[in-house]
Amino acid sequence: MEDKKEYAIERADHVHLGTLATRPEKVIEVATTIANQLKNIVETQRLYSVISQRKYVRVEGWNTLGAIMGVLPREQHVVKLDNGYEAYVELIRASDGAVIGGASAICTREERNWSNRDEYAVRSMAITRATGKAFRLGFSWIMQLAGFEPTPWEEMPIEGEFTEPAPQPNGNERPYSPLVLRDTLQRTAYTMKQAIEEQKQWAVELVADIEKYRGVVAGNIEKAFAGDAKSAEKRHSFLAFVWGDDVTSAKDLTEAQVLAHRKHLNWSQDSGGEWVIDELAAKEIRAAVQQRMEEQHAGSLFPEANDDSG
Repeated sequence: MEDKKEYAIERADHVHLGTLATRPEKVIEVATTIANQLKNIVETQRLYSVISQRKYVRVEGWNTLGAIMGVLPREQHVVKLDNGYEAYVELIRASDGAVIGGASAICTREERNWSNRDEYAVRSMAITRATGKAFRLGFSWIMQLAGFEPTPWEEMPIEGEFTEPAPQPNGNERPYSPLVLRDTLQRTAYTMKQAIEEQKQWAVELVADIEKYRGVVAGNIEKAFAGDAKSAEKRHSFLAFVWGDDVTSAKDLTEAQVLAHRKHLNWSQDSGGEWVIDELAAKEIRAAVQQRMEEQHAGSLFPEANDDSG
């Protein structure tokens, strides 16, 4: 008879954040490492906006936290309400598909900034808010470890429409880098919003022609891609880069945002009545779209989950 051999089974030191089976000090150690990585990405890519000197991370930043941790959002269902939508988003573990969290959120036309939005935009914002909220319920403590507010930008009472601009990055000589351009447009929109609310004469006069400007903004952004068969698609991409994924059309822009683009494009009409835009503005727009394309190409850590539809 063969001698029986004893085998020692070594338990792998896996860390599941938030489980009682893991030593508290190990949880904090791993969470701090994640928070440091997250902070670098969010700061570098400007995935936040500033409200009262506090940084609120947009849903792209919360999705980045999920990707680092191996957690992905999944739309579970969307319910149409009388005046909007309610969405429920689950959080799933990428390794085995297990559901580890979730949350619901609504977006309705009773909200001042959503009263005239297209149907798809209201539905999309409900999903966006549910995604951010799901991550907040499970992982807001890690976001705080990274130095940011624990509430997603999209959940703030101002509906993410206007915020104080993020700090201006270094290197503001033109042509602007994509990140500086985005911050500059956000700053300009904030200034325009203040002027509109204060009923300053020049702002009132501009707002009177806002629908005319809205159409000119759309056409002139596309002029940065003259001769490109995908100019409309790139215009959508540029607007999403500046204002977030829920703004892809000039129809989605607020009055202040339209005026910010008007100032940046600095358009004029030539002798034949053709619109001409600032060459530096055109160059900056192309660079911004190129950066967004590169970011999308890099994708998440789980490219099979990327959704390229719409």
